[in-house]
Amino acid sequence: MKIQIEEKKPIDVPSEWCDFEGAKFLIAGSSKPAFRRKMDILGAKIGQEVNGNRKITDESAESIPFEYNKACADLILDWDGVVDIDGNPIKYSEDMAEQLCTLAVDPDTKEKLTGGLILLINEQSERIQEEADKLKAETLGKSKNSTNGQNSTVKKKQRNTTSNSKP
Repeated sequence: MKIQIEEKKPIDVPSEWCDFEGAKFLIAGSSKPAFRRKMDILGAKIGQEVNGNRKITDESAESIPFEYNKACADLILDWDGVVDIDGNPIKYSEDMAEQLCTLAVDPDTKEKLTGGLILLINEQSERIQEEADKLKAETLGKSKNSTNGQNSTVKKKQRNTTSNSKP
């Protein structure tokens, strides 16, 4: 069998460097597929609880914000200036981004740092996505809703039937 394996192409999402607490984060727009998928799954879990199909427990109540923060970690594409307790630079990785969004605390105050970071990620990813969508619409010359709101007048294809066929 003769095959060729194509190189995996990176997914193109809008992104921008944003400052937070003395560090810079490369934040993706909110259309990033991994983020959207995790949000869909989280929404389904919440929906199951709301509809009574899934029992609400202390564990499930605590897991929702944790899962949300994990999803937000997918919107961090890189960083600069993130350091450990000894001042050593922490190299970006998807795993480290997830830890930063779910487990990070200020070493001096022991307060969680995740709330402010998640807020920044949310606000900036939405802004970045809105700006990218606006630029795309301007470039294409169309708005997101490219219809005029009128019902279209598409003609239906006529079916020929015989007396033996059922409608």
